[in-house]
Amino acid sequence: MPDAERLGWGAVRYWRWRWIVLVTVLVALPIIVHFSRIHVVDWVIHKQIYKNVASPLDEELPVTVTAFPSSINMVSTIGGMGEGLSCSLPWFADYFFEKDVSRIAVRQRFRQACVFHDLCYRHGLATYGYTQNDCDDLLQEQALRICISVSRKPSLTDCRIDAKKVAAGVKLGGFKDYRNWDRSTFFEFDPNPYRSTRFFVTRAIDDPFKARDPDRHRNDPDQLLMMFHIQRGGVGRSCINCGERKMAQNEVVSAGPEMSSEEPVWLPPGRFYSAPHIAADGDGGSKLVWVLRLRLETSESCVAVTDAMKVLTGTLPKMSGCYKNANPRLGLAQVDLLSSSPQFSMVSSTPPDPRALPSIVVSGLTAQRGANLHICNSGDMREGLDPGSDGTCIKIRDFPSEIQKEDKWGAFQNFPIVRGDRHIYLLRTMLPGQGKAAGGSIYPLVLDVMNNNTAGSSPTELEPLPQKTLNIGEKYDPIMPIATERTDMRLMSVHREKETLDLSEIDLGLPTPELEPIKLSAVNGGETKDIVLHRSWAHRPSLVLESPALGADKKTQLVISRSKVTTRDRKDQSRNTPVDSVQLEFAILERPAARGGEKTFRLVRGFACSVSYTVTKPHPIQLCRRAAMPPHDTELATPATRLQGAQLLMGRFASGGSALTLALFDRCYPNSPIIFGDSVVPKELELSSPHVERRVKCGPLGSVESMAKEMATP
Repeated sequence: MPDAERLGWGAVRYWRWRWIVLVTVLVALPIIVHFSRIHVVDWVIHKQIYKNVASPLDEELPVTVTAFPSSINMVSTIGGMGEGLSCSLPWFADYFFEKDVSRIAVRQRFRQACVFHDLCYRHGLATYGYTQNDCDDLLQEQALRICISVSRKPSLTDCRIDAKKVAAGVKLGGFKDYRNWDRSTFFEFDPNPYRSTRFFVTRAIDDPFKARDPDRHRNDPDQLLMMFHIQRGGVGRSCINCGERKMAQNEVVSAGPEMSSEEPVWLPPGRFYSAPHIAADGDGGSKLVWVLRLRLETSESCVAVTDAMKVLTGTLPKMSGCYKNANPRLGLAQVDLLSSSPQFSMVSSTPPDPRALPSIVVSGLTAQRGANLHICNSGDMREGLDPGSDGTCIKIRDFPSEIQKEDKWGAFQNFPIVRGDRHIYLLRTMLPGQGKAAGGSIYPLVLDVMNNNTAGSSPTELEPLPQKTLNIGEKYDPIMPIATERTDMRLMSVHREKETLDLSEIDLGLPTPELEPIKLSAVNGGETKDIVLHRSWAHRPSLVLESPALGADKKTQLVISRSKVTTRDRKDQSRNTPVDSVQLEFAILERPAARGGEKTFRLVRGFACSVSYTVTKPHPIQLCRRAAMPPHDTELATPATRLQGAQLLMGRFASGGSALTLALFDRCYPNSPIIFGDSVVPKELELSSPHVERRVKCGPLGSVESMAKEMATP
């Protein structure tokens, strides 16, 4: 054989073997990866990236996000920016998790932790000052709680590894979604914000002085704006629109004439402090309820109840403990409801007694009492409880067979809806075989909880009201109530589509509930036009309220708003000082509150405001003395970025009148919120301090067509 021919066959044999080796590697590699993927990923994440993860010190489920009402007329605040709630994990994440015995996909298994994380990314900074790292750490902690309490994992080590993988997956798949100062907006969702160093919330309360002496206070606003400054060391309060008051003898306890200054609320020390809940009392006043976690290693809570008058005039205690009679101006009790996110409710007597005031009861779901879910109730907290009065826990019977036993708890991803003794939890479920439809259905867990202090004996078991699994996708979350009546089970969703913001509602009280679109309209020149909303209207939370009128005159009110920081490299040319600015738009829509009536919301009022801050003495550190200038326009808070995401309330805040007004809170002018309404539109308002001057210009909202477009930049 010639040399050339021998060389040719040698080359063929050489390349043949190379192809055989290459094909073998390509076939074997996926097999090796398939069997080693979990162990390799576990080793990298567990040993190299996250060396440790804090273990929970109790066996309770993670928190269920909580809705805090800001006024007694508030039905719900709908946050989430219309983007749905889900686990922002990469599409291949399931591949690196072992399936537990219930065969639940990781996005469903850890959904409750992911929902908190979504809200933390979107609203945590503006509300609690949460950094991205705070949100990620809380996700890891809550994922670990889920694994320990629900999943069938063989050991704590396995759960720790899974929690680390969830945190790593979310950081990989959703780290860009964290909202910085230019996009974060105020929305309360954390029932125990223990990682926050300080935050501010405002509550609208009916004026208790005016209720006692209407003639004396006839020129005062019907509702007062009370701001609470919540720190790790305690809670302070100030009244924004009280002004100076000459107190009557029956009003004075320890309050001075100027109630706008910050004074402490004497809650028992040594707790994790949170914002107060607010409710309309049966005797015509406003009740404030604090549920304070004692420590992280137990689920004990200190519950404090008082009324607005006492908070305004003084809450000095006799002793520092959390028990009845330690503070004559607070109803106090330390109770263990075995829950990480207990809820309060006002429960009327059974049968109803028009002379009896409702009981204030705190309840919580727990998994610590065995295989079945339980709900634990406190006694009546109006006057506090005697020491040792722990909660009464009631077993919840198994859910219907359509909810598989292995997944009977689902994920309590939505806010608990508490209306008196009726509690509604929306459980996201994924039954085996659903595949990509995971999270595409909701099971409403509806409980009629009898207060153990009312007439009759308490039940030992609760059977959920019969409900059907509803085919509702994740993009509609959160789904919130639209009415305050206990038996009215209508819920609303605010969700973004490609370029629009859509609203939908569902009535769980119907035999076959279905999600239906809500229409919006406006009367323009005698002609009724449909309103199309641009998706930017989802940036700020939507408010759902009920008017105080009764019967057919009662209205459901929807308040939507949007904002945009418009700071450019601007300066006040006369003084060569930086100018920080923001544009805001607000729309108020109404429809009859009665169930089965008109479903279309009609535009009744709209406002557009431009707010600018002239920084006369700039400072790189202090919030109110800097402007949103490139390249750090989102990394640091400025007056404009804080105002674009500030808390919004609706109520009767104008002096001498009962017209509904809006109040937007300004951290740089804490005692001067921007208040506007029918008769109170600050067409042009200027305020100045030693370091920054604020100028507000407001006018009517633009055309209906402009609501379908992005906000215009002046």
